[in-house]
Amino acid sequence: MQRVIFAVGLTGGHIYPAVALAEDLGKNDFEYLFVVRAKSRLALQILEKSDFPSLCLDVMGLPRGLGIFRDGLRFAWRQFRAFCLCWKALKDWKPDLAVGFGAYVSFPVIFAAKLQGIPALIYEPNAAMGLANKVLAPWVDKIAYTMPVFAATNDLSLRLISLWLKRLTTNVAVVEPPLRRSLKDAAVMTAGEARKIFGLDLALPCLLIFGGSQGAQVVNHHICRGLAVLLAQGKLFTFLHITGEKTSHQIKDFYAGQGVPANRGKCLEYLEEIGWAYRAADLVVSRAGAMTCHELIFFKKQAVLIPLAASAESHQWHNAYYLEHLGIATIIKESELDESRLAGVLSARLGALAVGREGQSALKKFPATLTQVVKAMLEHNL
Repeated sequence: MQRVIFAVGLTGGHIYPAVALAEDLGKNDFEYLFVVRAKSRLALQILEKSDFPSLCLDVMGLPRGLGIFRDGLRFAWRQFRAFCLCWKALKDWKPDLAVGFGAYVSFPVIFAAKLQGIPALIYEPNAAMGLANKVLAPWVDKIAYTMPVFAATNDLSLRLISLWLKRLTTNVAVVEPPLRRSLKDAAVMTAGEARKIFGLDLALPCLLIFGGSQGAQVVNHHICRGLAVLLAQGKLFTFLHITGEKTSHQIKDFYAGQGVPANRGKCLEYLEEIGWAYRAADLVVSRAGAMTCHELIFFKKQAVLIPLAASAESHQWHNAYYLEHLGIATIIKESELDESRLAGVLSARLGALAVGREGQSALKKFPATLTQVVKAMLEHNL
């Protein structure tokens, strides 16, 4: 029985790939320990439901700007305490491999692993490498990514890492997006079958709207009014709007006030089986988090992406730009978002769907999966 320790962050983009990897490896030949940030409610909920054991670390994000003078020592002290805890946990548990998925919880896990001679891998889920993975990149045995994190960039640190890795090309692996089994299982469902589940009209194009694991109140606000403009123009479409908890009741009341019939629009606070929604949809409106982009790539869905302006390292903008390059996405900047702009873009995209003019994406087959990379490392003791 081989043991793998995962270090995961706060958001779905860091958590779900780790869970997907564990699901794919299975529990017959492997044991797992997930190291999470103590305040990550989402991670703890997902791991509890998936029946994976966890270790909580009291870490914090690196203070930026002037905050480094106020909170820098607190950050360093928490990292040191977390490192000591990880050192003991790794000594006792003796994992065969450590895998980091970004965020500051990866620091103590990966450094403790390397100092104990345990092979280490980092996976970068975004198209812009996060600070944690930038720091860890020169020290790990292998780096895996799905979107091109080493593309042309003005980021000097990423350029230096790129030059370092060109000397060690075997240390880099491009992998298929690691997705949960439930998502992959949904791929066999037809669009008609999925729309029947939600009670939507089978004959009309379908929009899927959501904000990712962190929700998106700005998107919710403007999409409601943008759809109202389209409905007033007599556009024929259906929609499935996953709102998140905070604004669910207000949005449902808004659509009710617009007289949207049940077979034309469905408003949900949360949807566990998001794969069904992807299969039902012709066009997706969302943020540009890592998992959303991975799912769009997997399901080959066209999208209107509204990157979160405040995302770390501007990673959502880089993610969206990559999907635009593939021919999947149209980007609307958050600073330019309003109901008229959104209505105009959606009207054009729906019109293209109606006459079969949506372009084909430039998707290609990935050379490996993250599971294959992990098994190869364990097999060769890298």
